[in-house]
Amino acid sequence: FQTSEKPETVIRFFRNHGFSNIQINYMVTKAPWLLSCDPCKRLLPKFEFFLSKDVSSSEIVDLISKYPRVLRPSLENHIVPTYELIYKFLQSHVRTTRCMFGNTFYSCGDRLAHNIILLLENEVKESNIARLLGNHSKVIFASNDIIKLVKEVKDLGFDPSKATFVIALMAIKKTSPSLWKEKVDTFKKWGWSDEAVSEAFRRHPHVMLTSIKKINAVMNLWVNQL
Repeated sequence: FQTSEKPETVIRFFRNHGFSNIQINYMVTKAPWLLSCDPCKRLLPKFEFFLSKDVSSSEIVDLISKYPRVLRPSLENHIVPTYELIYKFLQSHVRTTRCMFGNTFYSCGDRLAHNIILLLENEVKESNIARLLGNHSKVIFASNDIIKLVKEVKDLGFDPSKATFVIALMAIKKTSPSLWKEKVDTFKKWGWSDEAVSEAFRRHPHVMLTSIKKINAVMNLWVNQL
């Protein structure tokens, strides 16, 4: 900058909207482009949009300070259509706002919409898509191989209309093959067979979302204490 006028204007804007110096410092570190923008044209309309959604100003300040990237995309072309898409499923302004700020799939709105359409075409219920959105399942909505993932879960015998289907989606997508094998081996050390592990996963897919430490703790409780 040849002068300090522009960055000082931006910093003053954030201070006037309730941001602390610590929060401003963090945002500038994460998103230095903020210091070169026109706050009235680029930032204020986005503040006003989120404030119009029945979310308190203090929560908006807290979310923006943690996820300043949300201020970068176009309001009309990205923020508004993405918000409306997520709200359709969550039916809550607070939950929708938190979902948008807390997910990296926010930056790829086209893929989010595309993957939601694919899930609906594969008979996944809207309530289960809402469950995924509410669980901040960025690995699902930012995925570029969701058809392959859906087929894999279907082949395991999960019904796409059931809640267990989306839990299985999360378990398979979030767990690397090496970690999956470690968890299977952990159960086998307690006397389970491969078939028993597969049956447990079909009945309660949450089992593969738990840590190895918790698996051992629970198995120890049942086998050695109870």
